[in-house]
Amino acid sequence: MSRREQQEIRRRIAAEAARILAGEEHLDYAAARRRAARRFPHIDAHALPGNGVQITLTADGPVGEPASFATDNPARLAIDFAGVSSSLAQKGVAVGVGAVRSVHAVEAGGRTRVVVNLVSPVGYTIDVQECRYLVKDFGTSQSPKSFTR
Repeated sequence: MSRREQQEIRRRIAAEAARILAGEEHLDYAAARRRAARRFPHIDAHALPGNGVQITLTADGPVGEPASFATDNPARLAIDFAGVSSSLAQKGVAVGVGAVRSVHAVEAGGRTRVVVNLVSPVGYTIDVQECRYLVKDFGTSQSPKSFTR
């Protein structure tokens, strides 16, 4: 096999790998590499008025709209960030305010999953602001999730 053929095969493999990692067929290799290079270096939680809690997830660049789901038993909220790795010093943060017990971030399968352990099922919102994701309003009764941009 010639050197040129080997280079073409490597280029095709890299392009296909980038497409798979990105989860979106319209992204090119360079865009997929930028997205895959995103990390979560910081998670912060603090109390809001009315026994609510705000959890701030800060990334080192825009990572797109997360997928999320909640479970009732055990009461948890899971937020998935595709193509994002975690560079957190600690994988978990004890909160102990309102309905939020703790927050954990786990990296696996090409994504970072942030799990919010709750006392009971409650409503929440996810406010997306470029590189920051504000998860809040855990002090209310269970209601549908909402995204704000």
